[in-house]
Amino acid sequence: MSKTVWSFDLGKASIGEAVRDIDTNDFVHKASLLIPAEFASTKDAATRRRMWRTRQAHKAREAWLDEVWCAAGLEPLQKREVWKNPQTKKWELKHPADERLEREFPAKGDNTCYTSCLLRIKLLRGEKLEPWQIYKALHSAIQRRGYDPDIPWKAKESGRRKKDEGDEEKGTRERMEKFVAELQAMSPTHKEFQLPCYFDAWKMKLWNPEAPDALLERIDCHAESTRNQIVPRHLIEEEIRLLADAAGKQIAGLKGKADYLLWGMAGIPYASYDPELRKKFGLREGGANDWQGVVGQKVPRFDNRIVEKCSLIPRLNVCAVRIRIDDKFTPYPESLLVSETTFLWKLKNMRFHRSGRQDFLQVIELIELFEHPDPSLYRIERKTWNKYAKQFQWNDGTLPAAIRAPKTKGRAATRMELTEWFMHELRGVRVNCNEGEARALKRDEAEAIAVPILGFFRFYNG
Repeated sequence: MSKTVWSFDLGKASIGEAVRDIDTNDFVHKASLLIPAEFASTKDAATRRRMWRTRQAHKAREAWLDEVWCAAGLEPLQKREVWKNPQTKKWELKHPADERLEREFPAKGDNTCYTSCLLRIKLLRGEKLEPWQIYKALHSAIQRRGYDPDIPWKAKESGRRKKDEGDEEKGTRERMEKFVAELQAMSPTHKEFQLPCYFDAWKMKLWNPEAPDALLERIDCHAESTRNQIVPRHLIEEEIRLLADAAGKQIAGLKGKADYLLWGMAGIPYASYDPELRKKFGLREGGANDWQGVVGQKVPRFDNRIVEKCSLIPRLNVCAVRIRIDDKFTPYPESLLVSETTFLWKLKNMRFHRSGRQDFLQVIELIELFEHPDPSLYRIERKTWNKYAKQFQWNDGTLPAAIRAPKTKGRAATRMELTEWFMHELRGVRVNCNEGEARALKRDEAEAIAVPILGFFRFYNG
């Protein structure tokens, strides 16, 4: 048998192979296998994980309502419970739900109100309801958490969002604005009717703003769907607050519990994002306490959406860790570790010509560059403020003055001295928002501005 050479070309979208005869130089075999674009795709798995997390958050909000309800000395309605039977290995119904929770319309001859949106309207009107009807009204109101376009960490998100994520964000906002426009057109002169419960009843043809006192018991063939609506978070919060206050007038244990029901023990939205509130209430950023509230939303602790391979141990994945600062604009030392390590890595791998040959930095040179970076990098030009004005929606008519590079008077300033000087300059920056009032930078804004400076990214690119 003649000698042969086997060759393989492994690519992202194909695998090529060839066998060449050494004596005749002929190719005995050659082929190329095209790999389907969706092969080994993680998109479906990511979608399933997202659906699972959304469901877990939903169940946590319902559990918080039950906890508040039980604390008032009342028993919540039994929900449907499924489980994976260890014997049959199948998902089965373990406990049926209370019929009153799942029934939406009464049987013939029954005048009891079961319709969720109508129960919410009746409770807002102050009508006397049974405890289970009040529970069902609250349970119905929390089924949607609502969309908040101005989350506190929005500045971080917008700086690293991919194009398709930006398009999704834009589409979500447009759907929310469409809902708001339709809600206002439903009853333009009566703001008290501009709530999700009235919108649902209006769509189902159970309530008409032209005859607001009348409520119909059943839907007909003209009823429309109320699903897939993007409702603003503030409208959900407003309705739940009004419902909780109305429920407190009928159930003593719920009196004054609106903030507690909405946002948990702190009574403030996104409490774990604030260092002072975290310390005061013993909260954990991104912890289970973020779900203690019927409109609670977990605060992201790190950016885990852009997963890379570890440079030291390639078989492990890593996630991006961004520079974080406290409320006094002092960087957390551990958050600087990634940029410092990357900076050292860049210096170590840097190659240049010295004395006519390729060379690299000696240890003493590397230490000098690392400990005494170029002060000219610690600056922000006025045109850069224009970029941040668009990102954070400031009034670009009155932008801050440029931050000039520090003057070190001939002395080599250390990296920590330059960092402290730059963050001190950021503390003094004032910006104008649409309201016209000057204010200091928010913590997440300062973090986003500090990243390209303290992360030495301009040094890398230079």
